Amino acid sequence: MNLRSDIQHQRSGGQRCDPSRDKARDWHRRHCGWCAVRRNKGQDGAETRCRLVLVFVLLAAMSLMAAPASPEFKGSGLCQFALHGFALSPQSEATINQSVQKLLEQHQAAFGFVRRPDFRLRMRVFNRFEDFTNAPAVRAQTNLQGVYVPANREIITWRQEIPGFLGTTLLHEASHAIMHAHYRRAPLWLLEGAAEYFSYASSGRNDLNARLLRKRWALLNYWLREDKLPPLTTVLNAHDEEWNRMDSDQAYAVSWSLFQSLMSSETNRQVLKRILNEWQEPGSARLDGTAQFQRLYPGGLEGLIRAWHRWIDRTGAARTYKVPWKGSGLCRFALHGYELPVPLETTLNRQTQALLEKHRAALGGERPPDQPLRIRIFGQFQDYVRFTTNWMVSGWEVTAARLDETAGYYTPLGKEIVTWSAESQDQLARRVLPLAHDALLHESFPKVPGWIRIGSLHSMVTDRQLGADERAALAAAWQRAGLDARRLPPWRTLMQDSLTRSEAEAIGSLNQTEVMCWALFQFLNSSEQNRRVLRALLEAPPGSPVASGDGASRLERLYPGGGKRFEADFKQWLSREELR
Repeated sequence: MNLRSDIQHQRSGGQRCDPSRDKARDWHRRHCGWCAVRRNKGQDGAETRCRLVLVFVLLAAMSLMAAPASPEFKGSGLCQFALHGFALSPQSEATINQSVQKLLEQHQAAFGFVRRPDFRLRMRVFNRFEDFTNAPAVRAQTNLQGVYVPANREIITWRQEIPGFLGTTLLHEASHAIMHAHYRRAPLWLLEGAAEYFSYASSGRNDLNARLLRKRWALLNYWLREDKLPPLTTVLNAHDEEWNRMDSDQAYAVSWSLFQSLMSSETNRQVLKRILNEWQEPGSARLDGTAQFQRLYPGGLEGLIRAWHRWIDRTGAARTYKVPWKGSGLCRFALHGYELPVPLETTLNRQTQALLEKHRAALGGERPPDQPLRIRIFGQFQDYVRFTTNWMVSGWEVTAARLDETAGYYTPLGKEIVTWSAESQDQLARRVLPLAHDALLHESFPKVPGWIRIGSLHSMVTDRQLGADERAALAAAWQRAGLDARRLPPWRTLMQDSLTRSEAEAIGSLNQTEVMCWALFQFLNSSEQNRRVLRALLEAPPGSPVASGDGASRLERLYPGGGKRFEADFKQWLSREELR
């Protein structure tokens, strides 16, 4: 998914605002500047793809006096806590203090400053997200994970729904608090790079953080391969408004990677220190980051870019798989050791265009004309395996053994279908069509419930061996599965978001679950009134992803007459379609 922060900020005497909310904007203008951690409750299924978009303003004019004591903040260590709706165990409090102490020491070692004796961190943590959004510094903004308010040196957050996120959020904000207390100013890329680098390094090794960082590294390799990295000069010199105009994922991934590459050797660390120290010189004008690296980095700016690219692409894989995308129809092709016959290219374009028309009719929406369907084809199976098992280039973590049962897949990282040549052109065309269906769903909706993914696949990519058309094919599959329209399986169970379909299963070998999903989708696609319900099920409720909540409950709320009316109409439709 491509996310941009909803928070816009500006530096005008150290103020920061959200122009989308007039009242909140005026309050921020008077009272605070802050660092915000954007909230993203869930991501694409199996990988729990959660993205943190982190925004910070260093307030140059803000006094560094210790925040006044407040009786609601408890704790005698480096961190003090105001808790709302839950209790923090002594062990958890000690762990947070130890982690922040370690974070402070890491900053001191990296930058060489002496800790202010009055430095303390105040953390206000809410139990419920709703209470967090009602805090004055948040002002009902539902896209945040946490904020840091320099005016009173206070971090405000909530418990988080994903274990591990609270710790990482607190440490990221604590990094900004440390820099705010010890430096008068610094470039944005350095502040965000340091906060990302140290927060993950200090939060300990866990599977969630490891997956997030692997995904970030894979994205960097993808951007490098596709020439989509932002110009480094733009990142180095970005002020607040320019930073906000950048793609948020890229801004933070690039600043993290650049900072980490500069921390990778003693020579680079000395360059980093000199850059930060130059920003502290009193009376100096805003510094040109590009000119700084041109003067201070061995080999100048070009040397920095080369070293940074080598750090991103350590194995040379990004260069290996950088091939041109060819084609002029709906489909574009990247070919590796394979010559695509013209008739096959024509067939693939024709069948994917027909599939796109089915998507438009059932699910609505328009695909932009400049958004082709990308298909990467390998001539040899082993080359396909090497590409796929390298998570830095494919973004898909899978074992080589599993690929023996997988003829292809759609990867959201590169928004492309990946497959390899089949024994015949017809076999390859039949293999690509279900993958194209997955790609169209992925690229049209932030999240698709499993039963819709399964049902729409069988409805739109019908195996003609089952029947002359979709209706006859469904009837044949229903009978083969031994289903009875008078005694339906529990359809509410089918609508659980965890429902998945085995990639190895052929469309012709259907179990009862798949046939029921097919019938449910076909029914909801049988009239304009029902299609409105189907499309509403794919729309994300305000402030939450599509997958949140019980799918059956959502259907009952959306269907005219509720759940009982839906079930009666569904049975009547099954009987009318001769599915008995």
